[in-house]
Amino acid sequence: LRLHSSADGTTLHSAQLPHSISRVAVCEAARLVAAACEDHSVHLVDLDTFAAVGQLQGDHTTIVHSVAFDRAGRRLVSGDAGGGMAVWDVARRTLLHRLAGHSQLVADISVSGGRLAVSASHDRTLRVWRL
Repeated sequence: LRLHSSADGTTLHSAQLPHSISRVAVCEAARLVAAACEDHSVHLVDLDTFAAVGQLQGDHTTIVHSVAFDRAGRRLVSGDAGGGMAVWDVARRTLLHRLAGHSQLVADISVSGGRLAVSASHDRTLRVWRL
């Protein structure tokens, strides 16, 4: 994971994570980057120092493919290759609840404010979730 200057492309900061990254989300309010990883977890990186500051794990049984923060950065929604989804308390690094409904890979997630999430899956469905 690298932060580059848009002016000249030089690397300003970098963080090495232990597994391949499939998707990232940024939350300026919480000053965090979330990286969806092949180790079935989400790694959290401090946006200012690029230090690894936590890991959300224990719910996903397949590769995590999608991540999205709520606007305030208090919650994060993640989706995996098997259709599983999880809502996390970012500060406590704990699972709040699971979202069941997709039968295939969750390709993308978008969170509107802090109340609704929309997920898109390879099962050809969009789902709207009340958080």
